[in-house]
Amino acid sequence: MTMHRNKCQVFLGWFALLLLMCADLVWCHARLVCPPPRSPDTGAKFGPCGHEDDPTMEAFALEPGLQTIVWEESIYHFAAPARLALSYGGDDADSFEGCVLLDHIPHGDTGLPKNMSFTDESTYVRYGITVKIPDVSCDRCHLQLISAMTDFIHGVPPGTDCSLSGESLVLSGEKVACPAVYHSCAPVTIKGTNLSSSSSSSSSSVECDLAATDEELQWPFSDLNQQVGVYKFEGDEGNWTGNFPHVNMNMNMSLNDGRRAQAQGGPPPVYAQRVGPCADQAPAVV
Repeated sequence: MTMHRNKCQVFLGWFALLLLMCADLVWCHARLVCPPPRSPDTGAKFGPCGHEDDPTMEAFALEPGLQTIVWEESIYHFAAPARLALSYGGDDADSFEGCVLLDHIPHGDTGLPKNMSFTDESTYVRYGITVKIPDVSCDRCHLQLISAMTDFIHGVPPGTDCSLSGESLVLSGEKVACPAVYHSCAPVTIKGTNLSSSSSSSSSSVECDLAATDEELQWPFSDLNQQVGVYKFEGDEGNWTGNFPHVNMNMNMSLNDGRRAQAQGGPPPVYAQRVGPCADQAPAVV
């Protein structure tokens, strides 16, 4: 009986320690920097944006075409791929999946600081990546950043995957919702030529071709047998070198010669170029 009690005490002790670790790890994570987010909160777990839109906040102007987006991380998280998406006015979860600008952005696990302090914003680690803004005209679209926790401690066991709560794969029952996802959104205005609507159904008439965009951006992670909006256990490997992700050449040898040269230290690929009004807030490419 005494031995059983001691084992229970040891188990409960480890369990309590695990809970404390989890509490620290999930305290906060990431937010947009530019365009400016609705809220400075880095721990917004409720999708699709974490916070309601503030109509008094001026929408940030973005031009159609290449634009650099900047975000930052306040506490290091291993295995936390990011996605950037755009809603043409709607604020429901499914209004973002119609226009995914870039998905499966690997987390920066190599060469960047891991000792950020939540109470000291000067220690936050910034990321900058260039996406293609569609040729759409809207006075108040919404840019969304999500960061999905895909490790065991955040509820994604080995051999499993998950998707985003409120989006079609979860609503249909095909996938389970990722238990821990951080959200940050920013109101933007885009002066393109195609009219958009605030309804998610009509917004789908504006084309967002992720495959074509990946090709134009010279995105090296589109050949890894990924599914848009589905995040595997500790998936989306990639090394951040010079503050942008380089593919691990041992991971995928099918890249064309141009992408291979860029990944091995040639000129920065398109997705790593600094373009538009957020460029000066992005980390330098070195």
